[in-house]
Amino acid sequence: MLIFRTKSIRQSFIFIIYFLLLSQYCFAQDSIINDVIKSKQSLVTIKGFKSSPSEHDDTGQYKMGSGVIISNNGIIVTNLHTIIDCNFINVKLHNDKIYSSEVLMTLPAFDISLIKIKASTPLIPIEFGDSNAISLGQDIINVSSSKLWQQTITGGIITGLGVSKQLDGQDIKGIEMIEVNLNLDEGDSGGPLLNKSGELIGMITAKDVTRSRKSYAIPSSKILLLYEYYQKSK
Repeated sequence: MLIFRTKSIRQSFIFIIYFLLLSQYCFAQDSIINDVIKSKQSLVTIKGFKSSPSEHDDTGQYKMGSGVIISNNGIIVTNLHTIIDCNFINVKLHNDKIYSSEVLMTLPAFDISLIKIKASTPLIPIEFGDSNAISLGQDIINVSSSKLWQQTITGGIITGLGVSKQLDGQDIKGIEMIEVNLNLDEGDSGGPLLNKSGELIGMITAKDVTRSRKSYAIPSSKILLLYEYYQKSK
């Protein structure tokens, strides 16, 4: 005669389900981390100087920001306010190599600038995500380039979306600005706003100095708009 211990079976079943769910969660977390680590190869640090970098690099007389590689031939997107009024712009890659850069095109209305370096080998561009498909409460990731938190990975969520509703009397669908619950430090402007797949959905541009953990990003659709315009204008 077989005797089943119902309680033991139930506990064992619950444990198996819990173990499987935990395994799936750990696998998902590992996948996210791997995607973000891969995207770090496309991130750069930018220093802008009014005069020769050799004169001021040790004295702190420069503008500092971040940027994202968007093409393998060296085109990088960053904030316009990071490089404006600078006569020399240096770009530091993830492997610590430093290159001088030139300004290709700017979009002042959205504080975006395209710059280019002449690297010795093809670069790894970031993969773009669809910023028009993002939603409130969505998880986001930022990689800091500030002096204090350089290369630190930070998570947050989308807390607000600025949407254009009309243009010339027509309803327009599109994200104009992304609000996130991240703290920014000097040097973070121009840095990436990533989704959990490591895709670029925005570029960090400003923080609310009156409130903690409230910053803003330009949607990736605006970056693509400028990049495509530049490609057509060549």
